[in-house]
Amino acid sequence: MGMSSLKLLKYVLFFFNLLFWICGCCILGFGIYLLIHNNFGVLFHNLPSLTLGNVFVIVGSIIMVVAFLGCMGSIKENKCLLMSFFILLLIILLAEVILAILLFVYEQKLNEYVAKGLTDSIHRYHSDNSTKAAWDSIQSFLQCCGINGTSDWTSGPPASCPSDPNVEGCYAKARLWFHSNFLYIGIITICVCVIERTNQTKSITKKKKKKKKKKEEVQTEREKEERILKNKFQALKKVIADGKSETQEGSKRREEEIHK
Repeated sequence: MGMSSLKLLKYVLFFFNLLFWICGCCILGFGIYLLIHNNFGVLFHNLPSLTLGNVFVIVGSIIMVVAFLGCMGSIKENKCLLMSFFILLLIILLAEVILAILLFVYEQKLNEYVAKGLTDSIHRYHSDNSTKAAWDSIQSFLQCCGINGTSDWTSGPPASCPSDPNVEGCYAKARLWFHSNFLYIGIITICVCVIERTNQTKSITKKKKKKKKKKEEVQTEREKEERILKNKFQALKKVIADGKSETQEGSKRREEEIHK
């Protein structure tokens, strides 16, 4: 029963890590897509190395590596791989919690930073092709114009802006889009966290069961050795007892012969 339970746990852990690895592949693929087609990070020149695409690529790669360690550790039952997987998973969970707290605390500063970055990027629209492509993509996708409206474009709104002169600005539209999709983003985030937490639990449980199994095997082996020693001791006692009995019988026979 213990053996089949451990085997089932091994495959369950492998399955969840496989799902985790697929999530990492999707995030990595989306990041590569953003880097190739929609590199909106060019809108924020004061932080060019941390574009949205790069963030997704880094996060996706980390998830894939961690999930790979989990898959290999569960199938191979390698203690070192499972321990590395558990530690990395714990670090990821802590990083997620810290990031959520930082986003909550510095939300106002983040909004100011985004607004400043967008304002600076408008001035580069006609001189930088990457910035122009990013703005055109945003305005076409969200059906918005400028940051707060068409008035942000001093030389006139570009062709990517809707024809309506009272169209809403992209900053408000982007926030509205984010909040309207926040439920889906939250569900995806929770699912990823649940998978991570499940992997942690399965990893710990498997480690405990493996230790228990090893302990039981050692106990069984010890009991087996004790039984063997006990049997040998009983056999030795019997041999000694038989030897004494034969000696006593021999002594009696000799005494009888002497009396005769």
